[in-house]
Amino acid sequence: YHPALAFLDIDEYQYAESASLDSLINELGRSNTIKERYVGFAGLTPNEYLLYEKLKSKASQYELNSLMKHYSPVVRVYAYRALIDNEMEVNATYENYLFEDTTSVNWFSGCVYKASTVQQVVEQGFVHESNDF
Repeated sequence: YHPALAFLDIDEYQYAESASLDSLINELGRSNTIKERYVGFAGLTPNEYLLYEKLKSKASQYELNSLMKHYSPVVRVYAYRALIDNEMEVNATYENYLFEDTTSVNWFSGCVYKASTVQQVVEQGFVHESNDF
């Protein structure tokens, strides 16, 4: 039950959703590291990955494509990943920019933390969960 939302009309509710997405993007934009689902020796799920999951579920195809031009390299990569994971249409021009983007970004996957570039991260692909052992 969300009493704060009970008396909102549909336009106010959509604004609340938009503000929520903006807040999520701003928080992701403050990070300098792309983090996979499980990181560190304990295999914990970092906050950045949880924010990515929310971004993936809340943002539209149009919003995700627009975010591929965001000032933050972390947001650009996560937006691209969300488009791929959601099997949405990717703007080819923006995608080409990512494949040429040499902006520095850190990448944390499992126990490996390394300095990289946006270009290297998108060319290498992403860690996908697998049940194959």
